[in-house]
Amino acid sequence: MARDFWTQPDLSKEKAANIVGNGLKGREKRMSGKGKSHKAYPAEFKAKCVRELLDGDETLPQVASRNGLAPSVLSKWRSQVLEDMDATLGAEAERRREAEAERARAEEAGDLNRIIGQLAVERDYLQREARRAVGARQG
Repeated sequence: MARDFWTQPDLSKEKAANIVGNGLKGREKRMSGKGKSHKAYPAEFKAKCVRELLDGDETLPQVASRNGLAPSVLSKWRSQVLEDMDATLGAEAERRREAEAERARAEEAGDLNRIIGQLAVERDYLQREARRAVGARQG
């Protein structure tokens, strides 16, 4: 008697899914940490779906239905994109603040170098004049 491939002890669910064919249209099935399998979508597909959603022409359920997704999955992707966008824009703003602070420090250093130069010239002048004044009294 032939055994059912699902009950064969040496055949994993992943191998069984490959035998049966999972019908995922280019999407792969992977195992999550708890042993449940779920679809893994390519990043390009996720980006396309979220872009369609953010365009605002259709509602979330419409975009999800047209792409064969659960609305909760698309909502999760949208949240991830918006969080990443906040982080990216926040990092960009931080880089701009740091660059502005560096420019201000460089400008202040230039100003301080000009002041130091001016003080050195004044010191040299005063030393010469002091030597002349002392020399005129002694002479």
